[in-house]
Amino acid sequence: VIHKDPSTYIDDSISIPRDIDIDSESSKNLAISAKDPWWKTILSGYSTGVIYVITGHPFDTLKIRLQTNTQQNLFRHLYRGILPPLITTPPSWSINFVLYQAALK
Repeated sequence: VIHKDPSTYIDDSISIPRDIDIDSESSKNLAISAKDPWWKTILSGYSTGVIYVITGHPFDTLKIRLQTNTQQNLFRHLYRGILPPLITTPPSWSINFVLYQAALK
């Protein structure tokens, strides 16, 4: 027989924690914290932007080809034209990460 405290349970399957410490382990698990050095934040943002472009560009190319009814060579040259987004997107992600870190302070 399991005894349950009625103040922490709504019914038999749902439990609600009553004492949550915001400065505990949950805040240490954030990707960016207010205490991180600026170079780590910029590097994190830049690498996120590179990964975003490399993984998303082929899908965007396919989407455009499907929307313009280009049926021949649908899956050829999916990375053609990746250089402009690869140059412009990672710095914007870095700025976004730096501004988020500044907002945490």
